[in-house]
Amino acid sequence: MKMQKVFLKTKFTLLCLWTFVILSQVLKTKFYFIYYPLFFFILSIIAFFIFKKGIFIKGNNFFRIQIWFFYFLLLYVNSITFIYGDLNDFLKAFPRMMVMPLTLFFFINLITEEKNYISLINILIFFSIIASLSLIYQVYMGPLDFLVESQTRSGLPRYASTFGSLTIFGGAVGIITLLVVTSNLNIFIKYIIVTLFLISAFLTLAKAAIMNILIVTIFSIFFLNIRNKKLLVLLITISLICIKFILPEIGTYIGKSLEVIGASSGKIDLVSNSSLYQQILKRVFYSVDYLKNFNLVEIFFGFGLIGGQGVFGLPYSFAGTTHNQFMDLYLIGGVFLFLNVVFIVISLMIELNKLKNKNFLAEIFFYSNWIAIINMFFFNGFIFQPITSFVFWLSIVYVLSFKKKPE
Repeated sequence: MKMQKVFLKTKFTLLCLWTFVILSQVLKTKFYFIYYPLFFFILSIIAFFIFKKGIFIKGNNFFRIQIWFFYFLLLYVNSITFIYGDLNDFLKAFPRMMVMPLTLFFFINLITEEKNYISLINILIFFSIIASLSLIYQVYMGPLDFLVESQTRSGLPRYASTFGSLTIFGGAVGIITLLVVTSNLNIFIKYIIVTLFLISAFLTLAKAAIMNILIVTIFSIFFLNIRNKKLLVLLITISLICIKFILPEIGTYIGKSLEVIGASSGKIDLVSNSSLYQQILKRVFYSVDYLKNFNLVEIFFGFGLIGGQGVFGLPYSFAGTTHNQFMDLYLIGGVFLFLNVVFIVISLMIELNKLKNKNFLAEIFFYSNWIAIINMFFFNGFIFQPITSFVFWLSIVYVLSFKKKPE
């Protein structure tokens, strides 16, 4: 019995260590001499642990078969990379592609009970708070030199957070906000954290951030069962209005962000090319039209890692980027990877929908993944980028391992 407790504690410790490592990738450039030794040390321990005590993805239902087929397609993607790229491209992109698929396999072996999921969600919230504070800090103190270089938008400096690139916080804010409002935290702590997230979302000056604020607000008000919902919404709304006028630096960013949807004048802009709504339509149809740049053979088979240049850290070349996760799958692995991921997403949502009225985790994962799916049409980091795809992979582990367990 004592050995069993030690075994379970060891698995939980490794689970948390790996999560901290993959969510700390912002450190790998400036602090590579610390990050990479730690990364490979923890990776080696987990690999040895799984080799001795591990399990594999068992079963032969459609969902599990698609997961296995996904891993097979990763081999295919790697092999065709050399047709369009070279060894340097492969060595740079391969680790980025494999981190989250490896994480799925590690989580399946290391998660032993439902409270482990809560622990992992709390770790993600912790990193999200740090990312939010990093944005606010830079508005007042200037850029942090270990983060991605700042740019300018609408006449204001646009800063990256500790999540990574300039766009990641805007893409993730919907999911991380939903995780907080559905948590068991008391209303005051929820209010503080959500307000912090929303302020930071405005600081990104990203259209995706505004869209995600709208999505999570709609989900929270109309679909989610949240304690003290009306009071929470009222407190956050009043706080944002007060902050806009009391803190002029942040207020300026809020004003510029509202211009994205043409709401700064009190009217919603549906017409101009710069409006959020026009940008959404442009992203959807641009992504489909973008594939016309390639012949049918290239679209059918894909370009390997070269097709995912943005998310894999490669310089842009002939493949470019679609700003659309589904279209990016075409560029990476052709019709095979596209259909495979679509089948995985559909199967995942079907399973979560069956469980969401019986288990609170299934409900959280269900609505979090809806936010992710909506974002996939405008953002291409929801499969391989650790922050934005974290809940997606965690949801797959939940369905694979615990879908028959009661709450």
